[in-house]
Amino acid sequence: MLHLLTLVIVLASFRLGWWQWDRFQSIDGRGLNLGYTVLWPFIGVFTAYVWWRLLRMEAERADPASPQLPVVLEDGGERADEAEGTAPSPRVSARAAAAEAQLARLRSGSEPRTHENDRPAQDHEAGLTEYNEYLAALRRADERPGSPAQMEAT
Repeated sequence: MLHLLTLVIVLASFRLGWWQWDRFQSIDGRGLNLGYTVLWPFIGVFTAYVWWRLLRMEAERADPASPQLPVVLEDGGERADEAEGTAPSPRVSARAAAAEAQLARLRSGSEPRTHENDRPAQDHEAGLTEYNEYLAALRRADERPGSPAQMEAT
């Protein structure tokens, strides 16, 4: 069904491009018709590309004999998955491999849940207090007689 739909869309888009070209060459043709002349075939080519990619992804997923690539680390080394007793995982960056390892440690409960960017609560509260004091000072400045805010209110 997907193959037939793709074929219909591609043929229709090229036919619509041809029709727009004929409209552009007629007496009442405009630049908009020329734009559509380019757009319709582009839609057909894009549809064919998406169809081709879907077929390739489906074939890769269905082929269990496809070789699995090892994890490549930033230093050029490879991670040994044999120690875990699992098959080599698909090729991923060192950052993704480190994130997977961190997630595994967190799930096992061997490492406390902390984040590098977490700040202590008192730092957050101190910043919030400082900001509120700044806003209060601005409000006091606006409430003074003769301030721009007071002049606009009258």
